[in-house]
Amino acid sequence: MTSAVVSCHNLRRLLRAIQTSGIALIQDNAHPHNAFITEQLQEKFKWDISDHPAYSPDLATNDFHIFPELKNWLGGQSFQ
Repeated sequence: MTSAVVSCHNLRRLLRAIQTSGIALIQDNAHPHNAFITEQLQEKFKWDISDHPAYSPDLATNDFHIFPELKNWLGGQSFQ
């Protein structure tokens, strides 16, 4: 199975799981997400798709809670 086929399979599973309208999907620019068959499926579902660059630290809001704890844990340590 190609990665685009796997991506489409995951989108179908997501659609069955949520069964609601007004979906806004945020995804990175990985090849399976931008493959033609994946884009066709997203148009069929009528989802709003927001693209952002992969590994964009200013858009990865789900990781923000980690950094204060990491800063506290590393505080006062020196590395050679």
